[in-house]
Amino acid sequence: MKPIAWIFLPFALVLIQSLVSAASSSSSSGSQSSDEAYVTLLYGDEFLLGVRVLGKSIRDTGSNKDMVALISDGVSEYAKKLLESSGVHVVPAQSLPDRCGHVK
Repeated sequence: MKPIAWIFLPFALVLIQSLVSAASSSSSSGSQSSDEAYVTLLYGDEFLLGVRVLGKSIRDTGSNKDMVALISDGVSEYAKKLLESSGVHVVPAQSLPDRCGHVK
């Protein structure tokens, strides 16, 4: 049996790559970027409201950290545009294979 840390290693690598990509794209556009970010995952439009509520709650605390949503290919263009218009950096995430090698 694999240690639990090894199971999350591929996800962590994708997360780091996505954050670096989001930071470089926002800094090249001239917007102010922080060294830290709140990151959430969005697998489909059915969880869009939850991501938006999370973003509003974080902004209401006065935080100046960036907000990033890692999204799968199950998220519509409408949802992407809605998140971007509310200040969330939208970063496409690659699907990772499960333990059996199937890509979800």
